[in-house]
Amino acid sequence: MSRIRTISRGLQVTVAIVSSAMLMGAASPSEIPACERDAAWASAHWKEVPTTLAGFSGLSAGVRKYTYTHLSVAARKSLWREQLTAYSHDPALTEAQHVLVREALGKLDVYLTPKSGRAHLLSDRFEARVRSAFPFATAKRIFATLGPLSESANPTRAVARASIVGGLDDALLIFASRVGFVPPQGLPDCGCSQGNDWCGGSTVCTAAGCNWTDSGCGLFWLSSCNGQCNLAT
Repeated sequence: MSRIRTISRGLQVTVAIVSSAMLMGAASPSEIPACERDAAWASAHWKEVPTTLAGFSGLSAGVRKYTYTHLSVAARKSLWREQLTAYSHDPALTEAQHVLVREALGKLDVYLTPKSGRAHLLSDRFEARVRSAFPFATAKRIFATLGPLSESANPTRAVARASIVGGLDDALLIFASRVGFVPPQGLPDCGCSQGNDWCGGSTVCTAAGCNWTDSGCGLFWLSSCNGQCNLAT
């Protein structure tokens, strides 16, 4: 019954938003960029977002980043602590790599402290040591990505769909299918930070026509997402 009520509430919210837009002469759902819907949803429902890594990872990449900006510092620390704890037991890592993961766990409260966290990371030369000790892709996955790198590689999507957030997401999908909704082609979300570039390979983070978020990029997602990874020129 809880699941049914959740879906019903999600449909009511969606119908209300669409009806209001039509009455006011605003853009139709198919004209609203996905990033704007992600931002609006995160602003309205961030208190309902799962605070476990499995549940948080089940959200789309865009919703994850927008929601993260609304989370308390304690909630952010909890998510990163859960991720780092999992990697601290990863047998694929070397002992030197495990040492850095454990160091991050021990200093997480300091590193994720607003305003002063970046200064501590710099004074500890933590990022430089991580980049030296790990293959780039591994370092990015552990220290610069919260949850899966991509939704297609996410085995916990079904878990999140069983949560309140999953119910609302399902409700939106059900409503969209009934009205013939076509995913819009708006501006993409920014995917990297020009100030803390983790693009990798032959790409660099450059200014682009994308939607910024206050956090969600760079080491421990401390930096704004304000660019896109493009081939270096």
